[in-house]
Amino acid sequence: MAGAAAPTKSVLKDSAHIAATETPFPEKKIGGAAQSGVLPPTKLRSCGVRGHFSGMKKPLLFALALIAVGCDTPLDPGLIETAEELIDMTQPPNAELGKVTFQEECASCHAAGDGFDLAAFSFPDTTIIRRALGHVDMSTSLDIVAHIRRLWVPETRGVESSPFQPGGLQLGTDYEFAINTFGADQWPADLTSEDLRRIDMWRTEVAVKFPVWSIEENNLDWMPDVPVPEHLLSYRNGRARNALDKFYRGRSVVLLRRAVDALSDGDKDRNNPDSPCIMDPISQLRAEECFEARRWAASLGAQFMLRYGLDAPVHHDVHDVWWDVGNVARRTVTSSAVRGDIDNGLDNWVSWMWMGWAFEPNAHASVYLSLGLKRKEMLRHATFHILKSQVERGRNSSTPYRDLRNVPRFSPDTWLMNAMEFGYHHLLERLEDGERPTGDGLARAISETERAYRDAVNRLTANQAKVLVVLRDQVLEYLYLR
Repeated sequence: MAGAAAPTKSVLKDSAHIAATETPFPEKKIGGAAQSGVLPPTKLRSCGVRGHFSGMKKPLLFALALIAVGCDTPLDPGLIETAEELIDMTQPPNAELGKVTFQEECASCHAAGDGFDLAAFSFPDTTIIRRALGHVDMSTSLDIVAHIRRLWVPETRGVESSPFQPGGLQLGTDYEFAINTFGADQWPADLTSEDLRRIDMWRTEVAVKFPVWSIEENNLDWMPDVPVPEHLLSYRNGRARNALDKFYRGRSVVLLRRAVDALSDGDKDRNNPDSPCIMDPISQLRAEECFEARRWAASLGAQFMLRYGLDAPVHHDVHDVWWDVGNVARRTVTSSAVRGDIDNGLDNWVSWMWMGWAFEPNAHASVYLSLGLKRKEMLRHATFHILKSQVERGRNSSTPYRDLRNVPRFSPDTWLMNAMEFGYHHLLERLEDGERPTGDGLARAISETERAYRDAVNRLTANQAKVLVVLRDQVLEYLYLR
């Protein structure tokens, strides 16, 4: 959402600091109660709902309940008949009972386990009550609200904010991205590899709309519509369930990784007959179930970052599942053999993949996200994605050569020459630094170097082609050296 709050400044310089320990932060005393793994508060929120509900007359409070329920939760006739007994304000809401009830009735959808997101994203009391009334009675729903309102969070934001939107702002167009990033609608001729590496993905505004935290009208959000399926939690003697239980008790990067890994392995394990995310053959993919399961795992990592104010990469496994959410959407858009479908396939494809890639720009082939960006007519974003990926790749890999091959596939005509020159120059930098793919990777590097030129040359002037062929030949000369 345009105007969403920017990510909070990290409280840690290096997330490896917390990966080294099972408990990243010591136990803190907040309001007299011990809370494990919670940063010391700078500002406490209201500890309870008496400020919201005390002093209300019973009929007024019941009317509030009716309004809250009326949106999408069926109203239990028994609630009406026993309203006076259920809403007894002589007994103030019990936050401790609310905590227990939340964990039993609500936590299966709210991945944080304790309702952190409801507090952090300022869910209105009426929304919490409305959703709770689908599971518990009115007095118990007030207990849940009391529990949520006593949780400390480092920052509050709107429920429809996009917590990781770069710069806190979504740009309007592909063209605006170019102007905002480079100052002109072209790939800069003087841009160096180091310049591109220094571009901060979490401060560079893009026209890609990141998921909001929660919206009930569609699936363009972090909140899954259903809990993790029981068969994924119980697979391999309850590996995922046990990993989640340990994470909720310890809340560290190490425990988060184990929980995410257990969920991710179970959803695509061929040995698990209930795995919803098997994609080979693609006919085995159960798209909607896979999408929801991966969204749940993605929100687990997101809430950990928000809880501790992290805006730097946590771990590859954590961010890779964000990419995987988008990959499910991609397969539903590109393959007619998928069983079922998900709504907003293209938007989910691009937003989740870009978000996962931004934290791990060296992790995936650049063609997958670029194809989605092309469908959305965002070729400038695609070119940036390809070349940013190229400079972030590890040493001695053939993947930077495949990135170069993708430039003529996705670059706008007016960007092509400068982008190709940049890509060839970057490969030469790697080769001059002693990098060189080996084995099958070397053969792929040679092939991609040649094909990139062939794919580009028909879109270039004769003079541009002469410049580019020299660069191509220089790269090949290095690669052919045995």
